[in-house]
Amino acid sequence: MNYTEKDFVFKSSSINEIVENCNNMNGQRVEGLRREITSLCNQVKKENSILKSKKANVEIGFDANREEYFFIKRDIYDPANMFSVLFDILTEYTDLDVDKEIEEKSLYLEKYFKRVEEFENFKLTRECSELKELISKMVNTISVLEQEQDYEEVSYGEIERLADAIDKEFYQPIEEIFNSILDKISKERIELVPDKKEE
Repeated sequence: MNYTEKDFVFKSSSINEIVENCNNMNGQRVEGLRREITSLCNQVKKENSILKSKKANVEIGFDANREEYFFIKRDIYDPANMFSVLFDILTEYTDLDVDKEIEEKSLYLEKYFKRVEEFENFKLTRECSELKELISKMVNTISVLEQEQDYEEVSYGEIERLADAIDKEFYQPIEEIFNSILDKISKERIELVPDKKEE
């Protein structure tokens, strides 16, 4: 992964959205930015690389698994963005064995929560414990379903039913926990601020 819990990450399948959000990060439209970002997006998709935008001061990449472009702004604390990125990490399919996947996702969770605790006046011990339990159940459940199902013989309706069940049982509770944490954080804290601790 090309970014950490210390970075702001924006993903989109649309180059136009990447351009617009780069402009938003700068607080104003930058002359020639659209041309530069479009060129970089096309290049990183072909080369599977990360390239720097000098005009926007972000790094541009392409996630082939999700078919999405992304940009990274280093050393930015934005809890809402962090939880959005963390949600993708926790719910992303991997080909790791069950124990390894649970371990890896739990480590990401700890890193992101530690980052929040560094800036806020509360601990996330209870939320972290609840999410680790959810992650373990989710990974094990999906693993069992994959072993039991022959997706070539399962109807589209059945696949949709299983997806809805997983969403209700795991994805929605994860989002609810993240939203409850964001509710604790003042609106002032949600705004983008430079990471002064690392200057």
